[in-house]
Amino acid sequence: MFMINTLFDEEEMSISGNDILILTIDQGVHPIVYDKNIRGDLMYKISEFAEITGLSKETLRYYAEIKLLEPAYIDPHNHYRYYDDGSFFLAALLVKLRSFGLTIQEMQGVMNDESFFNLETLLLEKRKLIVKQMEDLQERIVEIDAFIQSGREEQE
Repeated sequence: MFMINTLFDEEEMSISGNDILILTIDQGVHPIVYDKNIRGDLMYKISEFAEITGLSKETLRYYAEIKLLEPAYIDPHNHYRYYDDGSFFLAALLVKLRSFGLTIQEMQGVMNDESFFNLETLLLEKRKLIVKQMEDLQERIVEIDAFIQSGREEQE
């Protein structure tokens, strides 16, 4: 792990609150936000975050607008949005919940319940709904097959 205090003497450091230090790594430039305790977390620009999460930049902006997944930091000068590792885990959860067919409102409910107390109940309800939809679709298949068969019998 890269330690910032190996580069600077703590007395010489003047990094505060939400200042950003740009650290160049082999794969490119990665901003790191430091708090007053000089604890740094790797931060990702929205385009980088979109790439690693599979969410589009537009979706990330929309999720921020509706307070579903807000950036960890917004630069006050250029308004760039930065996401951190904690944001990554929340984004991964949202991607999974969306793949299960949860609505935006349902996902907001999950994210607002920080304990995720009701998540299992919600997923079990969604499972029941999917099973019912599968049964309905299977019934349609049987009806289609019967209709096709009746048309064949009339031709004979």
